[in-house]
Amino acid sequence: MAKFDLYYPTLVKWEGSEYEDVVGDSGGATKLGVILAQWIKYGYDKDKDGDIDKFDLMKIDHQDAIKIAKTHYWDSLKCDLIKNQSVAELIMDACYNQGQGYTAPMVQKILGVVTDGVFGIKTIEAINNFDQETLFNRIKSARKDRYINIVNKYPKNNKFLKGWLNRLDYFIFTPN
Repeated sequence: MAKFDLYYPTLVKWEGSEYEDVVGDSGGATKLGVILAQWIKYGYDKDKDGDIDKFDLMKIDHQDAIKIAKTHYWDSLKCDLIKNQSVAELIMDACYNQGQGYTAPMVQKILGVVTDGVFGIKTIEAINNFDQETLFNRIKSARKDRYINIVNKYPKNNKFLKGWLNRLDYFIFTPN
């Protein structure tokens, strides 16, 4: 079964460990892969000034980032129940990078199961019963298509496309 601890270094590799607020990035300010909106929703007032803002985000550490990524992404997708680490990481990364609202329906559509946007036991069973390499390649292809569609719809995002595709190409299927 897949393990979050094996994925987390990859998340940090692609999301970075420093605070950033890149102009034009719709995710906004981020540190260790946690965007400000997530920190406001799930975090706390780290600088104890009475509000949760970018200054709190600047202070987060790996423990904070792990709690957000594992609890609100990995665990909500039930990735610990996915038998192949490569598939679990690709799904998790899609959720973290392309959005929770996109990932579950995208995977469910590939699987041919009810597209309800919820990773329940039936979706997990379908993931585990599908040919793992084929599933991996189909998810990877769907993610690539989404990146290209984003750039086609919002050409200003073209500056991010190479990085997005490099991130996606980093993921390679490994049977386990």
